[in-house]
Amino acid sequence: MASPALSCSGCGAAAEVGARFCTECGAAISVPSCTSCGRLLEKDANFCTSCGTRVTTGTGFSNAPALDSVIAALEMALRQADPRRVLAASTNCLNSQSTREHATIASVLEMSSYARLGNFDEARSCLIAARGFYADHLGLREQQRTKFLQEGYFIEDLQEIGSRDLQENPWLSLILGSVGGSPRFPDSYRGKGDSEAIGRDRALRAWADFVSDNREEMFGTLAYLFFTNGQYGKAADYLERVLLIARKYDGPDPARIEALWPLVVAGNCYWGNNQREKAAHKWQRARSAELTVSSPPEPGSWESFGMPWIDKAKARLAEHGIPVPTEETSQQASEHLKRALECLLEAEQLEKGYIDVDELVRRAGRKYTVLLEHAVAELELVEQLDRFTWTLREDPYHWWRYESVKVFVLQKTALMQVANKKFVLAAASLKQAMELFPMLLVCGFLGDVQASCGLFSDARATYQMCIDRAEELGSTESSASRDEILSEIQEALGELPS
Repeated sequence: MASPALSCSGCGAAAEVGARFCTECGAAISVPSCTSCGRLLEKDANFCTSCGTRVTTGTGFSNAPALDSVIAALEMALRQADPRRVLAASTNCLNSQSTREHATIASVLEMSSYARLGNFDEARSCLIAARGFYADHLGLREQQRTKFLQEGYFIEDLQEIGSRDLQENPWLSLILGSVGGSPRFPDSYRGKGDSEAIGRDRALRAWADFVSDNREEMFGTLAYLFFTNGQYGKAADYLERVLLIARKYDGPDPARIEALWPLVVAGNCYWGNNQREKAAHKWQRARSAELTVSSPPEPGSWESFGMPWIDKAKARLAEHGIPVPTEETSQQASEHLKRALECLLEAEQLEKGYIDVDELVRRAGRKYTVLLEHAVAELELVEQLDRFTWTLREDPYHWWRYESVKVFVLQKTALMQVANKKFVLAAASLKQAMELFPMLLVCGFLGDVQASCGLFSDARATYQMCIDRAEELGSTESSASRDEILSEIQEALGELPS
């Protein structure tokens, strides 16, 4: 964080950081800090970068028109609105007193809009402008700036600068500057033997789809823009969408920064809206990811980027006196979670030996239900100890948290309830699962159960939600599995009576 700008309130003379009295007139020096959380404020700050509270005193100009315009442009771009409307809002942002961060996003949106309109030259100019604004935001020297304008991502001496910005502004650096995500010039889209025209055409299509291809990052950007504007409710809504998508990191790498920074900021949002329990839940979730890191991560790894956000979550919990389970308690909970998972995986093996659920119940019913009962009992012990714990299934390598194992239980419980014609109970189990850990497969199953109960309107609404929110609900599924599930859901929707 930048050092706060100190000045004497009596004579206006500059003062060094840490000074208690003005060296010119002897008056006491006050340190600018946030009235909400007490953190030191950056020079000319309009908002606290820690909790998002608006700064009501200071010399920073108000950039509300620019902020409102870039938010409107990004929301329209995500809805695939007329690109000319997105252009108008983006231009309004750039014509206002926009920050470099806002100007970067506005220029990216202009690039995508011009590309959707087939205007290559304007799109390319906007891409260069976006890189220029971002280079200014990073404070790059002239030679570094030239390199970044040409390459568009962090290489060589830019790597350390990019890593620092990834920590401070994850909402921004994941869009522009990351090796995999930033837009490229046409040469990068040309294969061996391809003409310049082919590369240009591919670049134009990539720029046009840039917003829709990076929805997770765009949702995160919107969330942070709302957060810095003190609109915690709207910020939390977008962060929840980011977190649903970020579940794809749970299994292989729970400590990735993409999964952790939204948890910490969402906790800040809920705390700012006096939703203390929700805030504590988010910070505990982020804190618990430390259990999945067995050794100090390699410098520059995604885990290394995530660790400071774990520390921030722990600091928030300590700051507000929220108790944290001991390491020993979390390890005990992890053992119980592992035993619950083992029971469920054994039950799943039984399913493979039968043609349908009725046959499963008829031949392996008691053995199957005993395994479910054992899993439920183990989860009850987890809930008493630490419901934020994790367990590792080493073959295949995959991390599981309490919520994912709990949904596994509820899913199989609903399966047995359907087999016994207890459709209302099955629907209740699946609704509980959706509240706890929404999944595309579970959502489709719920629609099937509702249709079996004759609740056709409810089934239609459930199926439609699956289709509308497939990216978020299906984030834990492979693309092939997601497409297969969606195909079955669309078929089931078409078969519902009108």
